[in-house]
Amino acid sequence: MNPNHHVNYYNVHNHNEIDPFFLYPPPLNDNPFLATMNHHYQHPYAHPMMLQQPQPQPPASPINVNALHDAELEWAWQIKRALLARSSIAKQQQQKEGTARATNDSSNDSSNDNADNDDDELCILHPLSDYDIAQLAVVTLGQERHNLDSILESVLGLQCLREEYGLVDTPAEGVELIRNLITHVQPGLLLAFDKSPDKTSYMSIFDFARLQPAALEKNDDANWRAFQGSYYYMLQAGCCNLQYTREGFVSICECQGMSQQSFNTKMVQRIAQEVGMHYPKLQKESLWLNTPLVANVMYAFVKPWMKSRWDNVKLGCKLEWFDGRIDALINVPTPQLAQERLLINVHAALVERYHHVQHYVLPSLPNHHQYEDDDDASGDDGDSDEDDDENDQEMEG
Repeated sequence: MNPNHHVNYYNVHNHNEIDPFFLYPPPLNDNPFLATMNHHYQHPYAHPMMLQQPQPQPPASPINVNALHDAELEWAWQIKRALLARSSIAKQQQQKEGTARATNDSSNDSSNDNADNDDDELCILHPLSDYDIAQLAVVTLGQERHNLDSILESVLGLQCLREEYGLVDTPAEGVELIRNLITHVQPGLLLAFDKSPDKTSYMSIFDFARLQPAALEKNDDANWRAFQGSYYYMLQAGCCNLQYTREGFVSICECQGMSQQSFNTKMVQRIAQEVGMHYPKLQKESLWLNTPLVANVMYAFVKPWMKSRWDNVKLGCKLEWFDGRIDALINVPTPQLAQERLLINVHAALVERYHHVQHYVLPSLPNHHQYEDDDDASGDDGDSDEDDDENDQEMEG
């Protein structure tokens, strides 16, 4: 195998085999954790192919990793205005219903009417950052979910996820949840998280044979929080800037050794419905290695929920020249060091993401008038938006 050939590192060959060259860890000078361990090991990864790995080249010129195309920018502003309008309507509805309850509290009929109204009550959406809105635009533009109703549903779904598990969106919380997942809740399930060799995507490597649905039932709340929270933060890390978001994820899943104990319909349904169906991401490619029957059943069970988001899943893949399981290539020199590598990479990506969440501002629309609410994504000016809409309607009348 040519060690310099890694352009199509994740592609499935015609005979359903993939080139595993990219699985080897980065050079010591490209990995802060390995650099600190260099005095303990002459070289932690003595595989001959590792020694021939080409050094990454710096870009010729600075790249704006959060640049938006014109169509993405226009769609982002439509999403932002829709979110502001939705929150404004929900606030007004709750204020009216609160007044009605206070006025008619002594009437049973009125109470019944209010109970009926509760079914149609809109939930107030929490403010989204401009970066989150831009991510929604990048992911949904031209895709199956390219409509505002679907986007609002996803935003509400993720809001419910954060409230259900008490997620506060910090790098430290993400790292601790993932550490708990890989050491206690589902040991060995998540093997690696790193940039692809061409630095265009993030990739995650899983060992599906280590799935233990029964373990989630023990200390149910805490374990599910670790599981779903880790999944959420892994997605957040993989979308740490808009360039990576646009390229999409690569995931590799070892399936050899999966059994009926590795698959539980309730578990898979809960994962898909609480996180997978709502999180705005693009899947560049998902390669499932050595798939037994139970893996094929799991894919068929989840696909109806994930729809086009699982179109790039490829079953029955093989490593091109390695007959063993993929964990043998990852857990070197020890599984503990592999886990630390994973956590360092996740932390670095999360720090980048939340920096953008705090500081990114949607650019002005080119060749268009600027929206009056472009400087505030919190919904505080939602009332003015409603007034503008009413004025527009009056003008049309």
